[in-house]
Amino acid sequence: MVAIEHLSEPIKAGKQTVENCLQELRDMGVIFINRKTSEVLIPDEVVTVLNQIQGKELADKHLLRILRVLSDAELSNILKSYGKRIRGVSRGEKISTILHSGIAVRDMLSRDLFDEADNQNKRKERLKQLIADLDIDADKIGFTLDERIDVILQSLNTAADREFDAISATGYKEMFDALVQNFQGTDATGAPETLVQRIRYEYE
Repeated sequence: MVAIEHLSEPIKAGKQTVENCLQELRDMGVIFINRKTSEVLIPDEVVTVLNQIQGKELADKHLLRILRVLSDAELSNILKSYGKRIRGVSRGEKISTILHSGIAVRDMLSRDLFDEADNQNKRKERLKQLIADLDIDADKIGFTLDERIDVILQSLNTAADREFDAISATGYKEMFDALVQNFQGTDATGAPETLVQRIRYEYE
């Protein structure tokens, strides 16, 4: 998988070409390949296992949700904590850098996003607001910083289960088809854009 991710870097494939590696992964049932679009599709279950192997407490798609509701100053605090550049960096670039830096989400929420002068109470209040910003519906949000972080992580990690319970696969497809037909959008250049293009841009 490292070879696939870093195709821009010289690698010694030996007898195993990238195509052969992909085919072996497909034969094992780890990935699916769409030959028409040359896309590699990885099931959520496999992503979950890979996240566990890497010690990730939260999938990237959920981490992205958190990063998008943080302020620019908080994003800069996170980058500063790891010696990353913040001057002249756009909000989108900040989010992308953090997302791909392998930063532990628990460290980020307990320490990195805050100013050094922020006391424990101020940090707990910020997490309380973050729970509200993420539309997390929890009976108890916890009292300590760690308890509130646990609420955020657990809620986001179980979000997919709640979504599937709320709507059937057929209902989801019908809803998506209706959105595709009625969506009228434009991209950053003002050109017409389909819903699929917008989703791909936002979440790729």
